[in-house]
Amino acid sequence: MNKNINNIINNIINDNNIVVIEKDYISKTKYFQEINAEAVLHKKKIRIVQNANLEKKQYTIYHIGQYKYFDSEKNRYRYITDKIEGVTGKRHYDDETIIRAVKPVLENKMTISDASNYAKENYHLRSVPSTIWNWAGIIEITKESKKEIENETKSRFSGHIGIDEVYDNEDGIIFITDLVNNTIISSKICEGKPDNKIIEEELKNIINNGFTPVSCTKDGSPLYINTITKVFIDISIQTCIFHLIKNLIKYFMDWHRRIRSELKIKSLPRGLKCSGNKLKQFLFKKRTLFVKRNLKEKEEIEINKIMEALPEFKRLRNKYLKFLSIFDSQNIDEAEKKYWLFISDPIVNEKLPNLVKQLKKHFDNKELFSYMLFDKSIWTKIRTTNQTERTNRKFRKKQKTHYRIRSKIRREKLIDFMYYFHNHT
Repeated sequence: MNKNINNIINNIINDNNIVVIEKDYISKTKYFQEINAEAVLHKKKIRIVQNANLEKKQYTIYHIGQYKYFDSEKNRYRYITDKIEGVTGKRHYDDETIIRAVKPVLENKMTISDASNYAKENYHLRSVPSTIWNWAGIIEITKESKKEIENETKSRFSGHIGIDEVYDNEDGIIFITDLVNNTIISSKICEGKPDNKIIEEELKNIINNGFTPVSCTKDGSPLYINTITKVFIDISIQTCIFHLIKNLIKYFMDWHRRIRSELKIKSLPRGLKCSGNKLKQFLFKKRTLFVKRNLKEKEEIEINKIMEALPEFKRLRNKYLKFLSIFDSQNIDEAEKKYWLFISDPIVNEKLPNLVKQLKKHFDNKELFSYMLFDKSIWTKIRTTNQTERTNRKFRKKQKTHYRIRSKIRREKLIDFMYYFHNHT
């Protein structure tokens, strides 16, 4: 053995702050798949690799062999050397260390630069920031780790799922999450935009993986119409209240527009500082105040002046607050009472016929107050798809800001990471 190699090994072993692992790859004969032949040991070699380690500096001493075989095509002997699995250079980063280094970035707790510096200080890594995302494409979360997380996710499953899709150019990504526990249940990258058949298959996979949901919250996308109940026979469907209110606000805004367009300037009462076309512009700028739940003191003074001068706006504001109060009910009986009072109101039917039609559709489909059938402590979690959409946004943020994650393989890896970190307690 070379004298210098001996000195290096002795120095490493005598340093108490360094961990040394020795691995022997040498055998007298060895079959090499790349040449499809068996070779005979010709010379012994040593390779010393510095590893990233969570506690101390670690070196692995690999005892490898150079082997000789006869090349019948060239009619001469050739040589081939052992390749060390997972090691391509002088340093080797084990999966556990890489996962710990990448984790704070995926959880939005650190920037890539901060994570890189943290890894250098704590894990004995020598890396530039971009290395963090190179790792995301290299390492694999082991099958054992995945199985452990899957079992953990099943054991904590609340029974309440949310489903939503996010689009990446022409491809769609479906996320199904546990709304109560904030965990990912299932995800799928589609070739092109997802359709009802793909959604149905993904929901069936949930059953095959041992999940039996009791409720499902979805937005108004046509992808989920009849698909969820087709797969899950006894399940409560909830339309996302956030999306519902957001979609129905447009009918109040249409009412506001009609009031503005029908204003007769000559008969306008005094009290506002503007008139004529300027008044219409002023009301247009302030239109969002009429569909805002909580107003600031200054906004309330301003809107009260408008409503005092133009009573029709007061009527609009009043009906909007009554509409919102339906979903502030303390129980399902109270909610249904408020619902019937609202849709039977003659002014609402006259001014907001399409809104009434939409509300009736969701009520008849039993998708309006399903969340009230369960424990009150989880109402705010299961009545919207907000948690599922937060998962979507995290994926989109990483995918858009890091060019290395734009290929399908990298996206799949990122989703694996997200599954691992979201679901691990």
